[in-house]
Parts: sequence; C-alpha cells; structure tokens
Amino acid sequence: MVAAGCTMPYKIPDDDAVAKALVSVLLANPTVKSQNDLVRLTAAELSKADPEYRIGAERLRLLALERGMVSVRIEYHESKPGPLPEICPVCHHELQSTVNSTLDGGTAEISKRCTFCSFKATPKGKDPARYEFVRKSSGMPAKDPREDALEKASRYMEMALALIREADDSRTFAHHAKDLQDSLSMLISDPDVPHSIRNLLRMLETGEADPIWSRPTASVKYADRDDI
Repeated sequence: MVAAGCTMPYKIPDDDAVAKALVSVLLANPTVKSQNDLVRLTAAELSKADPEYRIGAERLRLLALERGMVSVRIEYHESKPGPLPEICPVCHHELQSTVNSTLDGGTAEISKRCTFCSFKATPKGKDPARYEFVRKSSGMPAKDPREDALEKASRYMEMALALIREADDSRTFAHHAKDLQDSLSMLISDPDVPHSIRNLLRMLETGEADPIWSRPTASVKYADRDDI
C-alpha cells in the first residue's frame, strides 16, 4: 500500500503482530509516558519483523486496552462549554452518566465515566490531552521459561566472547583465540547455523522442531523429507 501523496510503500500489520510487538515493548517498559512514545517503541519492534510495517496511534491504543495489556492515566485539556460525549474518546465504549438533584427537584448531569478505562468527562475537562500507559500483568502472556533460559545463555556467551577478545593479544594464541571467537559468534546468532541460539529461539516461536530454514542444505522443494 502507498499513502496518498507519498511514494514510500507501507504495510499494515495484523492485530496479532501488533500485540506481539506491544508485549516486547511493555516487558521492557512497564510504564510508557505518552502515546507518541508507545507508537515509537512499538513501531521499532514491528520494523524488526518487516521494515514496511506502520501503526497508527489510535489503533495501537485501542488494541492495547481491548486486550487488557495496559491501564491508562489521562490528562485533560480545559474544555469549552458544551455537551458531554456519549462515547469514550479513549476506548470507544459507552459512557455512564452521574447526575445530581437540583434545587427545583430535577436532575443535572455532572459527569460521565467510562467503566472500561479510566476516562471521566466533566464540564471542565472532557478532551484527553495526554496518555500514560501502565503495563497490566493480568493482560500479558506468560513467557516461556525456555525462552528465558536461551536468552540468558546468549547473554553469558556474549560475555564470554567479550572476555576472550580482551584476552586475545594476537600473539600468544596464534589463530586459536580468533577461531574460538568466530565459533561463539556463530553459535549465538548465525542464521545459517541450525543449532545457533537465534535459530533455537525461532523454533520456539514457530513451534517447528526441525523447520526447513534450519537445514541449510535442504531445498524447499523437498521440505517434507527427513533425510536432508
């Protein structure tokens, strides 16, 4: 898709792709101070899957709220006189009225509140000015402990790699220290090494025990064969 007046193509990720990116953002940032920050961080995560992915602020906010991943704190613009909204501008749910009795025996609407998010409309403030998002543990998927273990192993191997580089003076160990560094680097992140930690993490993600991309000598034509 190409936006009007723009020559750069873009793609719209599906809800599950957005939610996955949002999980990564919220695990690293339990509190996000603004909607702009949430969009920026999520867009950065989405770009890892596809650089052409784009996400809008309203869609992202609605998805995060609907999936119970965040609670939201709202600051308001000072409002001009006028009727209170019927629909929540934050999450698009219906608002409930709060009324007070008047001196002449009638009632007057003094505010409207959303029972889904924290929005509250009053005559003094009914237009959201700023959002702050706070991660809700109940809305976050449990992380696979195997993923944690592999990520920890990757960090330790990177620490070992750094120590070996520090010890290598290019003379004492001849080429052996360099060979060890190359081997560790491949085991950590080389996509062409089937048993690299990078590929093991991908296997967890896809649920495939022996995917075709982990068999570099195999052809897609023979993806179902077990002998290659």
